[in-house]
Amino acid sequence: MSRRNLIGEPWTDAEDDALRRLARPRPRQRSRHCLPWPKLFVALPRRSKSAIVQRCRELGLRPRSGSAWTDEETRLLAARWSEVGQRTLLDALPGRSWIAIHARAMALGLPTIPQGWESLKAACVRCGLDRETGLNVIRWAERQAEIVRALQGWAHAIAARCGLIDASGRWDQSGWEDGRVEVCAHTTSLSSIRYPSRRWQLVAELALDDALTRYQSWESTAQAAHRFGLPVSLVTRNAKRWLNDPTRRKHSQLRMPASWWDDACAHLRRRPGARTIREHAERLGVGRCVVERALQMLGGYQTRSGRRANLLDSEVDPIVRAYLSRPDVIRCRAGRARRAAA
Repeated sequence: MSRRNLIGEPWTDAEDDALRRLARPRPRQRSRHCLPWPKLFVALPRRSKSAIVQRCRELGLRPRSGSAWTDEETRLLAARWSEVGQRTLLDALPGRSWIAIHARAMALGLPTIPQGWESLKAACVRCGLDRETGLNVIRWAERQAEIVRALQGWAHAIAARCGLIDASGRWDQSGWEDGRVEVCAHTTSLSSIRYPSRRWQLVAELALDDALTRYQSWESTAQAAHRFGLPVSLVTRNAKRWLNDPTRRKHSQLRMPASWWDDACAHLRRRPGARTIREHAERLGVGRCVVERALQMLGGYQTRSGRRANLLDSEVDPIVRAYLSRPDVIRCRAGRARRAAA
């Protein structure tokens, strides 16, 4: 026999009595659908399942959203809502679904985002960045934190030598900030997936703004090379050598303050009146190898391949004259001239 709902037909007292007798709530029963359906279908042959559930709600036999929350569950949820994730809350509140937990948190007025944090998307929109650029700035700030911590250690050593630290040698670092952007996962957002693999990313409030200000005020390798008029690879090698970087990666990009770039590439920049080795060779009428050999033997200069020399005429002329006046060089040049004439 097909079960058909009697639309518009009122419930009788006999049906209500049967429903109260069979659908009475039982202890530790949370779901509204945990009803003795075989017995209900026998007692109410002309009522559908949805009609029975709706009538239970009207009679107060089943709450609209499961069983009522206890005071202990409410206190537990309020204390741990912004501190732990979905998996921990589900384990701490057995029998409660994530939708029910989230709805209860919203009813209590608990913040979805913890205080002192903001979503990465909101921070990027405020700073005028896309997500990938924002993540690049965060990773850059993470790498620069090591440099800031090293500077703090040097400051501590100087302060200890100047007697600015007590005899215990303790140093309170709580007031120091290394510029790192703190990032955490948003673990209390509503999701139909029980254990989602990806969550919103939260960042500390205004931390991305400070990191972006430092990021834009510092120069990249390309910007420094353009300002100096030098190749990017040459600037990168000298900067890493100046930083004493053991990796010495040729194509990695750096970002440092402009004054650091000036110190790292000071010997590469053209001084007023300075010439390259090729220009000095053309001026003196000798080969480039002669000028390089003279500088290496008598001047102590390291003229590596691809490196621009930055020497004045007053520095090169006496060295080249002293080199050409050596007896062995005179004999070698005379022999080369005889062979060329023959």
